[in-house]
Amino acid sequence: MLQISQARRQAIETARKVWIRKLIDLSRRNNLLYFRPLKTGTLELSPAASENLHDLLIGESVPAAKLLPDLEGDLCRNASGTDRGYAYRRCLLTTSI
Repeated sequence: MLQISQARRQAIETARKVWIRKLIDLSRRNNLLYFRPLKTGTLELSPAASENLHDLLIGESVPAAKLLPDLEGDLCRNASGTDRGYAYRRCLLTTSI
């Protein structure tokens, strides 16, 4: 078995700590650590059924309507009433994320 000197172990440990510090951004720029919900760009998935969330997290396709049960009502309230708007709503409700 190869013996590693204490000085070499210390050098490796120091280098490892430096690499970790450089790889992990602990500043406020890291959106995973400092999450802020935004009016646009943030999806609230808490009303979704847990089995649908599970399917999404393991990489399966899940229709948006199953994750966002109020989506159809919101889209209907915001629709312009044109055929294109209707087609867009149907597309959102049937498209998997």
